[in-house]
Amino acid sequence: MAALDLEEQEQLDQLKAWWKKHGNLVVTAITLVFLVIAGINGWNYYKASQASAAATVFEGLQKLAEKNEPAKVVEAAKALAEQYPRSTFAAMGQFIAAKSAFDANDLAAARTALQWVLDKSSGDELKHLARVRLAGVMVDQKEFDAALKLLETARPAHFEALYADRRGDVFYAMGKPADARSAWESALAKSEGSGALKSAIEFKLDLVGGKATPAKS
Repeated sequence: MAALDLEEQEQLDQLKAWWKKHGNLVVTAITLVFLVIAGINGWNYYKASQASAAATVFEGLQKLAEKNEPAKVVEAAKALAEQYPRSTFAAMGQFIAAKSAFDANDLAAARTALQWVLDKSSGDELKHLARVRLAGVMVDQKEFDAALKLLETARPAHFEALYADRRGDVFYAMGKPADARSAWESALAKSEGSGALKSAIEFKLDLVGGKATPAKS
């Protein structure tokens, strides 16, 4: 029994020596594991709470838009973008602000809102939509060359019709009906179904004597 006790004591002494040498490293490793787990859970909770808060602010912004208060809509969208810049609601709020400002003939505010989406939104789809709408604002500001340059970018196939349609708008505003007709015919050929965009393009083509039906592939 004494020998067993001595053996156990030696093992205990060895364990103490090992712990003295490696204990801090073990504790640190375990702590890091728990911190990572806590961090993941905390980040998920944070994202959920941020999305919920952003949705609440966005809802208030929509109500302001329904009341036709463009100045307040722009300010609310700005606050939403500052507080929750990474949320989709921030970009959506800027689109609403841009439309509200444009309808109120505040082109500068509309341009600022769309530029925010173009510069800071993480969604490529939203950026393409913002680029096309921003080019439309530039047309109203008579910045035709800048609008055409803005539209010179790579884009997915399903955005081709929208880009071509906007190019037609720019050319028409520049007093180049032939170029506008060519762009709108291209847009019509690339449009699908019988949606609002297709109807709008057909109406524009009627104005310049273009084809009313898309070319056969």
